[in-house]
Amino acid sequence: PVADILDGPPPAALPVPPPSPRPSSPAARWAQGLLGPEGQGRGAATLTLLALGVYGLFALNVALQVSLGLMQPRPALWLSALSVMGITGFTCWCAAA
Repeated sequence: PVADILDGPPPAALPVPPPSPRPSSPAARWAQGLLGPEGQGRGAATLTLLALGVYGLFALNVALQVSLGLMQPRPALWLSALSVMGITGFTCWCAAA
């Protein structure tokens, strides 16, 4: 039985739906321009942009802490800038791949 599985035909690939010719709404056109065409890589781009949003909320949290006097402004700026630049670079790297 195992030999039949190994010698048999390869499993069929999952069908990928064809991309839609033109997005209808402005939001769909914006999403297609940002995330790329529908298909396999779009999920990774969406998750990476979600991570970018989380890092943006982190930067807002740091700004709130500075305004309340809980953090010094200069280290907070470096911390926020470095983390947002890192996730932005990762986002661009993922989008290019």
